[in-house]
Amino acid sequence: KRPLFVKTIVSEQGLVAFCMKEYTPKSPAVHFVDGKVMMKNSRGDMIIFNGTYRWSPKGGIGVGGYEAGAIIEFLKESIGIVKIMIYDGHHSKYRFDVNANGFTASYNYITE
Repeated sequence: KRPLFVKTIVSEQGLVAFCMKEYTPKSPAVHFVDGKVMMKNSRGDMIIFNGTYRWSPKGGIGVGGYEAGAIIEFLKESIGIVKIMIYDGHHSKYRFDVNANGFTASYNYITE
């Protein structure tokens, strides 16, 4: 397994980005792929999105529109750890956890 550092960013405009950096010598190239984003919270609730995502040369994807809104609502309704898996449509699966505790208060603060 390759170590992975992930930042989950939510903007005031309701966009979500998963910024991923693998600790390997090469960075992913910009490309569009049919990928999948799956999220499962500690209650066992799950959401899955299939779509075409643009991968950044610095590592990561941005999600907008309906999917971003659904991700934000899912995180707001979750408590504790949310397991996330992103499949890039080719050969890589990125798995990481996000702690959703305090997400609702923080999100409400930036959107007021």
